[in-house]
Amino acid sequence: MALPSRRFGRAGGPHYGQGSWGNTRVRRTFREGDIINILIESSAAGGYWYDLRRFICIGSAPNELQDAHAIVKEARNILAANLKPGLVPGVALEASDQFLKSRGCPPESRVAGHGQGLDLVERPVVRPEETARLQAGMVISLHPTAKTKHAAASLADTYVIGESGAVPLYGNLFDDNELFVVS
Repeated sequence: MALPSRRFGRAGGPHYGQGSWGNTRVRRTFREGDIINILIESSAAGGYWYDLRRFICIGSAPNELQDAHAIVKEARNILAANLKPGLVPGVALEASDQFLKSRGCPPESRVAGHGQGLDLVERPVVRPEETARLQAGMVISLHPTAKTKHAAASLADTYVIGESGAVPLYGNLFDDNELFVVS
């Protein structure tokens, strides 16, 4: 079922997907203390898209990042558990935002997830203003962010909407949802 096009974001401002993470080019060899954020957005069999975002820490993972990472994992789990057929994504977002606020983080300020298929970003989007209702079998990418006083962490994983919540589309590809540390 094709959903009508809809613009998300502040009027006159950039689309939520066009926000900058302040990316810079690194022109040196990675070294102890570096934190690398890897985002894989690729099409798999048949041209269907998936998302995967993880952190790689060189040497050790700072305590501040470990704290933010633990919060974002739980926020992602809360989103997934509350994405059920017949509901709008805002229900799951509200539950996740309440958790983030309880941990001292601001609520999600960007798209916390979106549908995926033959296009990388499809409706429904996980925003409060989304009106499309979830259906069993929809594929959705979840990528919440947890911002603490000293760190920010975001994960991305692709899920399928099931009757009792969203379930991961794929198993862990190279980690067990922990911060990956290279010595």
